[in-house]
Amino acid sequence: MLTLEMENIVKKYKADSSVLSHVSATMRPGFFVLLGPNGAGKTTLLRIMAGILRPSSGTILFNGQEISQNYKQYKQNIGYLPQEFGFYPDMTGRNFLHYIARLKGIPASLYPARVEEIAQCIGVSTFLDRKIGGWSVGLRRRLGIVQALLADPDVLLLDEPLIGLDPEEKLLLENYFSQLATERIIICSSNILADFITFTDGVLLLVNGKLCFNGRIEELTDVMDGKVWLAEVPAKLGQVIASKWLVSEMYTVENISQIRIVSDSMPDIAGVRPTQPGVKDAYTYIVRRNDSP
Repeated sequence: MLTLEMENIVKKYKADSSVLSHVSATMRPGFFVLLGPNGAGKTTLLRIMAGILRPSSGTILFNGQEISQNYKQYKQNIGYLPQEFGFYPDMTGRNFLHYIARLKGIPASLYPARVEEIAQCIGVSTFLDRKIGGWSVGLRRRLGIVQALLADPDVLLLDEPLIGLDPEEKLLLENYFSQLATERIIICSSNILADFITFTDGVLLLVNGKLCFNGRIEELTDVMDGKVWLAEVPAKLGQVIASKWLVSEMYTVENISQIRIVSDSMPDIAGVRPTQPGVKDAYTYIVRRNDSP
C-alpha cells in the first residue's frame, strides 16, 4: 500500500535550537491537515517531505524506501505547492502550465489535454489564455495547485493552498481534494483551524517544531472531555475573565459575553458549567500547553 513515513525528523539551523524536533508519523491514502501556529515548523516539514530540504537527522520513507536513495523517482511521484509560488507574469496561464509540464517530463502528446482537464477541475480554465500578471491572488494560488497536480502524483504536498481564496473557491477545492484523497496521500498545511476540518482523515498538530497531536478529529476532541467550560457574564467581566483564563472563544451580544474556557478544573466563576468540547477548544489547549520552546 502507498505509504509516506517520517522517522524521527530533526531540523536545526543553529546548533542550540531545533526547527523540528523528533517528528514521526506514517500516512496512507487520505487527506491530512498539518496544523499549527505561525512559526511552528509546518513549511520546513513540508519542504523536507518534498525532498527540497535535508533533515539534520531522521529519514523520509516512500513506500518503505528512503527518498534520498532514488530522489528522481520520488520527485516524479509528488506534487508540491510552496507557500511562495513563483510565476512568469508575462506568460499566459496555458503557456506557463505547458512549460511546467515539460519540466516534469510529461509527454507533449499528453500535457495539453492534462492541463485543460486539471484547470477545469480547479476552476481556472476560462483564464488560461490571459497573462498571469493580471490574475488575482486567488487565481494564482489555484494555478499553483494545477501545476502540482499535472503529473498525477501519488503524494500531494500543499503549503497554505487556501490563502487568498473566497469561501466558494475554498469549497470547490475542498470537495476536489476529498475525491482525490481516496487513492492519494494529500497533506495540506494551515494555521486556520476551520480549513479542511470537516473532511480530513487525520490531523498533525505542530507546536514549536514538536508533533503534539497525530490522529483523527474525534480523537482530538476526546482528549478535552471535562476540560471545557461555558460562562455567560456581563461584557466588562468577560474581558477580566479572558485575562485570567485560557479562552478558546468569546462572543458578546447586547453586553452579555458567552465565553468558552479551557481548563483542567472548573473555573471559579459564578454560573460556569461544563460544555461539549470542540476542535477549537482542543487546538487552543494543546497549543498553549506546548507553546514554550
